[in-house]
Amino acid sequence: MAELDEAGDVVGLTIAESIPRQVMHLQQSLNGFPLISGEASD
Repeated sequence: MAELDEAGDVVGLTIAESIPRQVMHLQQSLNGFPLISGEASD
C-alpha cells in the first residue's frame, strides 16, 4: 500500500471475494427448487 501511495493518490480500495465457477453453476442448477428459490409449488 505504501508503494501505491507513493506512485499516486489512492482514492479507493475494494476487497472482493471470488466465487468459483462450480458454485455459480450449482446455484443455477438449484434455482428451480422451491426451498431455495422461495417460490411455492401448487
